[in-house]
Amino acid sequence: MNDAIIKKIFLDNYVAIHFTVFEFPENKKMELPGATEFRKLYKSNNKADLPFWLVMDSKGNLCSG
Repeated sequence: MNDAIIKKIFLDNYVAIHFTVFEFPENKKMELPGATEFRKLYKSNNKADLPFWLVMDSKGNLCSG
């Protein structure tokens, strides 16, 4: 979302939630509790897949990912 127009479209129409995972040991406290488990539901546990996006409907059903 580096483009200002695209960013506005997304932020006007979606809720963006950032999950921090795979931090270095000294920054583990920055990880969101449960984020790794949530990520495993939708992707492999592979650092090479970062960053990744999920688009869900208002009920939490996966629409795109």
